[in-house]
Amino acid sequence: MALTATADKITRKDILEQLRLRTPNVHIIVRPPEHLPHGTPRLNKKEKIAAIVHFIRRHREQSGIIYCMRRNDTTELA
Repeated sequence: MALTATADKITRKDILEQLRLRTPNVHIIVRPPEHLPHGTPRLNKKEKIAAIVHFIRRHREQSGIIYCMRRNDTTELA
């Protein structure tokens, strides 16, 4: 698993090359809250972590990258 706070296309490509991943599952969430669909609830910190843990458990045998909005969020999540 790779976690990063921000990554442009070039950086994402570099991450995949450095990890030597051939067919990775890459999940990118870059939408600020104002772009979420109407009615999407805002999650508190505990709910966000629970959602990430649930996602990781569903993909237990796979590699992945989680992008966070801030470096501190990435450090804390890791």
